[in-house]
Amino acid sequence: MLEFKKRQNIKKRIYSPLVVFVLFVILVFGFDSVWGIYKKKQMSDNNLVLTQQGFDKLKNRYDTLKEEVDRLNTQEGIEEEIRNKFSVVKEGEQVAIIVESTNKATTTLEFLKTETLWDKIVGWFK
Repeated sequence: MLEFKKRQNIKKRIYSPLVVFVLFVILVFGFDSVWGIYKKKQMSDNNLVLTQQGFDKLKNRYDTLKEEVDRLNTQEGIEEEIRNKFSVVKEGEQVAIIVESTNKATTTLEFLKTETLWDKIVGWFK
């Protein structure tokens, strides 16, 4: 019987409101810590994706610039770049400049038409 009372006494202490409250507080702090770690992991994953995208853009730009440098290291590339930037030609070549006309020829004789009084009155109601 004495052993039974000792067990009952241990159960009372374990299931006391104070112990339950302390365990609940520990659980809450544990959950808060896990939640904080989870949020930091999410932020870290987002930063990883953004960094990877930035790296890909820089790698593409690097490849483009490397191709441009390789092109400019050839005689043809240098010549093409000089022609584009400075509008120069080789000896024996001529430059042809084509300019589009801004004036359009009229195909009808609209300038010969004279507007009558009746046409002006009808024009007000259109």
